[in-house]
Amino acid sequence: MKVIMVSGAHSGCGKTRIVNIISENLQKSFCVKIGDGMQNDAKKILLMNKNVSYEDIEKKIPPETKYLIVESNNRDLFDRIDLHIFVDGEIEKYKQNAFHTKSKADIVSGSSVDCCYALEKSRSLEINPGFFGKLLNELNIKVKKCQLGLFDK
Repeated sequence: MKVIMVSGAHSGCGKTRIVNIISENLQKSFCVKIGDGMQNDAKKILLMNKNVSYEDIEKKIPPETKYLIVESNNRDLFDRIDLHIFVDGEIEKYKQNAFHTKSKADIVSGSSVDCCYALEKSRSLEINPGFFGKLLNELNIKVKKCQLGLFDK
């Protein structure tokens, strides 16, 4: 199972929107939001308390799951994260741990990545490069040194 974590600068920065885009495009995905709030079944994201353990999450994951998509700023819950996306926001609204979380992310919205890196990530995640390119576009991430137009905008 591949683990994709989506974290962010603050509430309302677009984390859930990115989680929804990923889950709608990846078959056999399961989404968990770790934090405060109320369960919203319409979003198809399981809400779990911020004091949850990995074992608690693991009990909820359906056996056929290929992609676990986690919305959380708590990177310490997981031994292995295959892709960590940080959704940036207004610096004045940053949560206390957002700077640290951002520094650990693989990709950050509004930044740039080399094509070779993006292609390597999409292959390791077994994600179509075309979809990965669209995800990067949604995150306003520029692809530099593009090879063969795989991540055309």
